[in-house]
Amino acid sequence: MKKILSMICFLFLFGTKSEAGMMIDPYIGYAINQQEITQTVGAQTGQIDYTTSGSLFGARVGWQTLGLMLGGEFAYGPSLTQELTASALSGISTGAETDYSGTYMGAFIGYDFPILLRAWATYFFNITYAPESGSDVEANGTSFGVGFSGLPFVSLNAEYRMISYDNSAIDDSSEVFLSVSLPITF
Repeated sequence: MKKILSMICFLFLFGTKSEAGMMIDPYIGYAINQQEITQTVGAQTGQIDYTTSGSLFGARVGWQTLGLMLGGEFAYGPSLTQELTASALSGISTGAETDYSGTYMGAFIGYDFPILLRAWATYFFNITYAPESGSDVEANGTSFGVGFSGLPFVSLNAEYRMISYDNSAIDDSSEVFLSVSLPITF
């Protein structure tokens, strides 16, 4: 009985995804990022909170076999908006906005389950935010995502990203990214 149950589990997990090949997963979505900055103004030191939002498009490109996915990811956000939402410092008012663009480059690993679900993790080794005025801000981060692939040719995705900034007053931030993608394996 144990052998039969083991064989059924093996066929369920690996039986429907037996092809190996290149994969491309182009996506478009909307990101919402929460940032905290510790800032000193005069004799005061306090937290300032920002909310950043905007659309991103990109692709995961790599290799897939038996459901296992490996490859690289690139995303671009042409028009992101950062808004000051809360300030613990007097003299700094909320509502100020900054426009910028962002690029994300990383490597991912994931698994495409045969039960209409996909999961992946991405390490972004290079994230660059370029404000309209001022210098670029460099970062890196980790992303964990899941996708529902029950619709024909389309996957509905949700990701949680943790971003760490290099040489910046910005403390670590978190980002939620909701997207629609078109996973193709050939």
